[in-house]
Amino acid sequence: MKENLKETIEKMAKLSRIGITEEEKELFTKSLSAIIDYFDVLNTYDTSQTEPMYSVLDDQTLPLREDEII
Repeated sequence: MKENLKETIEKMAKLSRIGITEEEKELFTKSLSAIIDYFDVLNTYDTSQTEPMYSVLDDQTLPLREDEII
């Protein structure tokens, strides 16, 4: 998986047209791996009885703007 992440980072750098060193590739690979590992931890929690949240504000709805054609 780590090699696949490194290839992904290389591809993102190429598409972004930025140059990154081998050290930066390793750093980004470790960081991305830690983020993915954290999502794996979150996936272990049973949320089947949890109501979905549509807003972080209780009992308040956020005002929506009108769609405008520009």
